[in-house]
Amino acid sequence: MKKNSKRLLALATQKFIADIATDAFQHCKVRQSGNRKTGKERKTVLTMEDLSPALAEYGVNVKKPEYYS
Repeated sequence: MKKNSKRLLALATQKFIADIATDAFQHCKVRQSGNRKTGKERKTVLTMEDLSPALAEYGVNVKKPEYYS
């Protein structure tokens, strides 16, 4: 029983992280769609600007430390 509960916890954690990453990717795509200047495809880079709103949807609030402001 202990092994099954560890596996279930690992699966739930993996799904949680995957959902956050998917949401952050969608935020990135929306942000980049307004910045199209050329027809060239740009590399997608996940930034805190994309990750913060995705995490906020799941109740995780992230702020930059004051020394980065």
